[in-house]
Amino acid sequence: MKKSLQSGFTLIEMMVVLVIMGVIVSMMVISLNSNEIKEDMEVEMTRLHVLINLAQEEAILQGQVMSLAISENTYRFDILNVENETWQPLVDEKVFRERSIIPGTSFSLVIDEIEKEARNIEFKRELTLQEEKEKREKQKQASDEEERKYQRVYIEPSGEMFPFELILRNEDDSVEVKLVLGADGKIKVVMPEDFNS
Repeated sequence: MKKSLQSGFTLIEMMVVLVIMGVIVSMMVISLNSNEIKEDMEVEMTRLHVLINLAQEEAILQGQVMSLAISENTYRFDILNVENETWQPLVDEKVFRERSIIPGTSFSLVIDEIEKEARNIEFKRELTLQEEKEKREKQKQASDEEERKYQRVYIEPSGEMFPFELILRNEDDSVEVKLVLGADGKIKVVMPEDFNS
C-alpha cells in the first residue's frame, strides 16, 4: 500500500509563524507610539517655552515677582502677594492657567542652588509680633499640602530667571525632552537626539 504525501503546514509551524508576526507587529506599534509621544512631548515643551516668555513680559509689565509652579503632572503661573508672602494662581488669566501635561508623562525639575539661597534671603525680614501671629494663622488656613506638591522657578520683575532644567519623561523613561535655561539667559527645548551634541 502506498502512503500519500501531504503538503502544507503543520499546526506547530503555523503557530510559530503567528507568534513571529505578533512580535513584529507589537514592535512596530511600540515604535509608532514612541514617535507619537515624542512629538507630543516636544509640542508640550515648546508651548511651555512660549508661556515662560509671556510670563517674563508680564512680570516686567506688572513689576511683580511671578513663578512657574510645577508639580509632577501639572504646571501653572503664580504671582507673589508681597503683603503676606504667599503665591496666588492667576486664575482669571486664561493664558497662565493650570495645565495638565500629556498622560503617561511626568516632570522633574532641577533648579540652580543659587536661586534657592537668593530667594530665601530676600524673603527674610524682621516681622512684628502682630505680623508673626497673622502669618502663622494664614499658614494654618492655607493648604500646605497643596503648596508642597509644587516646585517653583522664579521670574523676577526684571524678567530675569535663574538657570534651571525641566525634564519631561514618559512612563518607561525611554523618551525625555528638556527645557533648559542656561547661564546665558536663553531658553531652549532639547530633544533626545540633541543630548549628546
